[in-house]
Amino acid sequence: MGNGRNATVVISVLLVTAALGIVGVVALREAQARRTTSDTIPDDERGVAVRVAVAILREIALEVSTRGFLEPFERVTVSAEVPGYVQSRLIEAADRVSKGDPLFRIDNALHQAAVEKALADADRARSDLNLAAENRKRIERLKAEESANPTEVLQVNTEYAKAEAMVKHAEAVVREARILLDKTVIVSPLTGVVARVHTRAGEYAHAGQPLVDVIEVDRLKLPVQLDDREVVSFSPGDPVTLFVTAVPDGRFEGRVLRIYPSAAVDSRRFEVEIEVPNSDGRLRPGFYVEAKLRRSEREAADAERAPRILTIPRIAVTEQYRRHFCYVVKSIDGQSIDRAIKTPIETIPLLSDPRHVQVVSGITVGDRVVTTGLQHVTHECA
Repeated sequence: MGNGRNATVVISVLLVTAALGIVGVVALREAQARRTTSDTIPDDERGVAVRVAVAILREIALEVSTRGFLEPFERVTVSAEVPGYVQSRLIEAADRVSKGDPLFRIDNALHQAAVEKALADADRARSDLNLAAENRKRIERLKAEESANPTEVLQVNTEYAKAEAMVKHAEAVVREARILLDKTVIVSPLTGVVARVHTRAGEYAHAGQPLVDVIEVDRLKLPVQLDDREVVSFSPGDPVTLFVTAVPDGRFEGRVLRIYPSAAVDSRRFEVEIEVPNSDGRLRPGFYVEAKLRRSEREAADAERAPRILTIPRIAVTEQYRRHFCYVVKSIDGQSIDRAIKTPIETIPLLSDPRHVQVVSGITVGDRVVTTGLQHVTHECA
């Protein structure tokens, strides 16, 4: 590359292994075609130190950081199943309840009367069945004596079958009336905490009307979303570490509970639910949480499951006209010096490691890319 003064500008690279990459010393040297006076290099033409990194393959999604808000493991809105006035309310918001504990009592006078009426109807039906049974015994004796009227036999058997059916119907009505009577006592469907009370004593409750919200807080869940490159590395049961700033020493452990089979339509990301034990009650729904998902030891040892991608440091990437480039240090055949080649590349951000990017095309494993001092590099385009 010329500078218009019959001179040549090149890049000389001396590679030295270092902990953070490969350190290169790039010497920008302008030499005249024929030196006739002296070989001394002026101070302003001495080399400029830069840093070089190597494009490597690495496993992805061994650990993914995400964040979200805790939610109750279960939330149930308890509704009235039978209509009536609310006779008494037995709970207040924030009360702890166990499964089966009574929450409300609905006025049961009408339902109690319905049970008594159904019992009376059942007694009458059984009495009619007993009478029909006696008639059938009588007609059976006449049949044995061969003196029974066939029409009467048919009528007696029909009345017996009808009476038997009426008893079954009456008993079913009794069971239904008792069920409705039992439903006048509203009980908690789970063990948890009363989150909100919708109805007061003395109000009329319609069937299906919400009365109270009960939430399960002995375990919580954290819904998060992962993209397709991250979600493939995890499965239910994988460990999760949670950091909760609202709680002193707020480090907790959880596990992946379930992974939804398809991505959300709006975000194109996969929802993952994390189960968080909370038997001591230190956590509450609504707390902000930062979580780190890890593959289990068995899965992490499975090399076939861990996809490997080509990565370089993000600082090695420059953008121009919405295209990405990096400066690749290459040796040129027949030349004693290396050159920095401006190379177009296609990259994908790594959400799990913002310091690096995935390279889809443009360079290969082992290529050396300049990470710092780019402003001093004189380059050629690939």
